[in-house]
Amino acid sequence: MGKLDLSRRSFLKASVLAGVSVYIAPMGSRAFAALFEEKILTPVQWDAANGQAKFRIDGIAKVTGSKVFARDIRAADMPHWPQQQSHALILRTMLADRAYEDFDLSLLGDELQPDRVVTVADLARGGIVFPAFYGDDMLLPAGKTPAYLGHAVAILIYHDFARFRFAKDKLKFQDQVIRYGAQTGPLERDPWGTFRFVRVGGKTPYDDDTFSSLKDAPIFPSMMRKHQPVWPDGAEHDKLDEQGMFHAGQIQQELDHPSADTLVLAREYNTQSVDTAALKPDKANCWYDAATQSLHIVVPTQAPSEVGENAAEMVAKCAFPVKKLFVHPCYKVSYGSKDHFNVPFYGLVCTMYSDGRPVRLANDRYEQFQTALKRHAFRINYRIAVDKRPACCKR
Repeated sequence: MGKLDLSRRSFLKASVLAGVSVYIAPMGSRAFAALFEEKILTPVQWDAANGQAKFRIDGIAKVTGSKVFARDIRAADMPHWPQQQSHALILRTMLADRAYEDFDLSLLGDELQPDRVVTVADLARGGIVFPAFYGDDMLLPAGKTPAYLGHAVAILIYHDFARFRFAKDKLKFQDQVIRYGAQTGPLERDPWGTFRFVRVGGKTPYDDDTFSSLKDAPIFPSMMRKHQPVWPDGAEHDKLDEQGMFHAGQIQQELDHPSADTLVLAREYNTQSVDTAALKPDKANCWYDAATQSLHIVVPTQAPSEVGENAAEMVAKCAFPVKKLFVHPCYKVSYGSKDHFNVPFYGLVCTMYSDGRPVRLANDRYEQFQTALKRHAFRINYRIAVDKRPACCKR
């Protein structure tokens, strides 16, 4: 075994979660050598006159199509992996106001049928449950209304790239592939996430905060009623969430009943729904080695430990025996879109049903806009209080 470089970009971390040994590790010399990242410490040529680099370190690699990102890595780049790379795509609903019934692959004919189809029935038989953060129905059962546009209903796996590519092109934008039942209207459900942040500064800018959600705790509702949050009662010297609500109540009182020296400005703002603009769409490349009961994941992620922890919990409960989980985090450009994204776990499912072959699941640009993390639209009622007195009168 070669020397292990424990730098910021190349590290090894091992732990045991849910009875599974989890390793967050470099990808190995062969895969690492295939990446531009191996050359990240190449000295930069500087333009002394302008005080700038003459060119980007990764510029040549990018414009010449070299391997730069995690999505560029294939099974052939990974040491000890099988050389044949399988590929997967996900069928998704285009509507979210009527019940999903089934999917129809007759458009593909006999030659382009997938080698394996994975549905929610397979997940149930295999005991595969996605991390609780993502809720239920990561593959939607027939008869249910999709929770959102682009809700996944099935995974198609191909063992050769040419058939995969032709099949994906044939299925794209074809509304007849997904069959729907009765119109139900969009689901009414609790929000995906609800919390409050409260901050009260110290007496001077140099003092610790009296209370802040960063220092103390964010505030979560005690329950939901008719899809609306019920917040804890405010108490100045009780639990942290109750302390936060106490301070929130004090702030609201000051805004509702300002003194004569206070000017309160109130405005309403509205935003559109916003998509992230990751330069490289989401992907995962995974291999389940049944002989050694090992699972390997190559993934771009901002939180390798989180991926390892959640994946370990998934495989610890499923019917596929896994003793070791190897998470190989890799270079990415993501602007926040690789935090809590669900592609690693769909990739994990793919490889469990791929007959021992590594499976690559990678969004194209359309799929990325359709399914990646989004910032939903906001209606914001904003109030700010300003002390109207001149600075000389505040002493």
